[in-house]
Amino acid sequence: MVVLLAVLTGCSATPGGPSGPSPQQQPDEGAIALSAEQEAALADGEVTHDEYEAGYRRYVDCLAASGYTVLDNGVEYDIHQFGVPAEAVESGDDDRCYSAEFKLIDVEWQIAHEDSSVTARLIADCLTAAGVAPKSTMAELNAQLEENGLTFEQCVQ
Repeated sequence: MVVLLAVLTGCSATPGGPSGPSPQQQPDEGAIALSAEQEAALADGEVTHDEYEAGYRRYVDCLAASGYTVLDNGVEYDIHQFGVPAEAVESGDDDRCYSAEFKLIDVEWQIAHEDSSVTARLIADCLTAAGVAPKSTMAELNAQLEENGLTFEQCVQ
């Protein structure tokens, strides 16, 4: 659950889960095909910073080509923070652009950077407030929550 929350906190668009389709799977009827650039970025199983940035730029450019401007709030904890106009979501252009150009890159990048995520910082702050010295990784932080009888829900209240 915490990994999914970390994935969802990175941006306004809603990414799929870490178990999303691999580029090698055949798309379902009506599914949005990945761009060749996104497929290439995912091919080796590791998303580089340059691939992450290029995917984000392609997504922003795709929406711009459809007449929408992404509200770019910068990068926080290695993740682009942005907002998408409701009209882009309603028209389906956001899903089309995000899925084709950036979605799986974004998910992979956020999972690979979960230890430096907003969620990890929130849990570390919660543990500190409870008098517990937080450890480094998401797995360790989650274990510390459990060991100390704390829940993620308590941390976000």
